[in-house]
Amino acid sequence: MIERERKYRITDEDAARLRSVLAAQAELVASEIQVNTIFRDRATRLRKGTYVRVRSIGSRRELTFKGKKTLRGLDKCRLELTVAVGDGPLVELLATIGLEPYLTYQKETEIWSVAGAHVSLDRVDGLGRFCEVEAHDEDADLQAVADLLELGKDRFEPRGYPTLAAELVLARNGSGYAALPPAPVAVTAEIAEIPRSVARRRTR
Repeated sequence: MIERERKYRITDEDAARLRSVLAAQAELVASEIQVNTIFRDRATRLRKGTYVRVRSIGSRRELTFKGKKTLRGLDKCRLELTVAVGDGPLVELLATIGLEPYLTYQKETEIWSVAGAHVSLDRVDGLGRFCEVEAHDEDADLQAVADLLELGKDRFEPRGYPTLAAELVLARNGSGYAALPPAPVAVTAEIAEIPRSVARRRTR
């Protein structure tokens, strides 16, 4: 399945305005807390720019593969494959094929359905508030949804949550090789290695 998505930074006031607009024109699909763990591949069997994620939502778990992204204007398009997984040693299973957890972040989200797309109002620990617009259709017109919600290009955020979370850990630790201790507002992360693309940005 191809996912097409874009992201905007928003404030608490923006979130309240967007919620009001969505309540009048959209359907609330879910309101939930997601704990997302990103796995790295020590053996580099995964293609560069791809990753595996385990998402926990209460007692539910999902395993997702994210393919290499391509850009279409402001939108990122990529293969996304997700399966529901039950109880069991999932982390240990992934370790047997060389995948290890290196970053975990928590996201509170409200997911709305409007105009053939999903709009998520997110709060990510340590990173702030965001609005994501996405569809599982590579030809979806996300700009029309952004216009409906009056989301301007000045709020556009090109980076994904894993990159933003990794950059925050790097900024706080000064290194990608230490665990981030809990803080009142923080990404709860254990990070073994910052992605090379992040490290390059820090050294420029």
